Amino acid sequence: MRIIENGNLHTCEDLTPDQRPQDPSRTGRMLRFTPLEHDGDYPDTMPQALRVADRAGHALTYVPSQVSSLTPEERPQDDELDGRDLAFTPLAWGTEHGDDMPEQIAVSDRGGRSCVYEPIRVNGRAVISKGYRLLRPGEQVRGLIESE
Repeated sequence: MRIIENGNLHTCEDLTPDQRPQDPSRTGRMLRFTPLEHDGDYPDTMPQALRVADRAGHALTYVPSQVSSLTPEERPQDDELDGRDLAFTPLAWGTEHGDDMPEQIAVSDRGGRSCVYEPIRVNGRAVISKGYRLLRPGEQVRGLIESE
């Protein structure tokens, strides 16, 4: 699926129930959290995305859900750029399918700053993101499914 979001071409695919990362313990201990993309609107080290993977290799990208409401001083920082100074706390589980996939994850740093991350969604459904590409003015895109 290809859609245009905020001037970017987003390529993604539907997330099937068997592709959803699972944490039967619902503690986060059975998941691996990898911070991604530390460049954003502010010159800091807040992860702009988070890869969450389970032990079976199912993985999904999560993004901050409230980043626009955070001041630069409130944004959690990942100074080592590898997540070692961050805490990851799953908050909600499997709302879409009643399973053990975290639907929200709080990311906190040692200074007490935190932000909630959620899976990338299209039309309210979690999707597997294959990437974004900035569209040039006037660029035509074939196979476009949706447009904002």
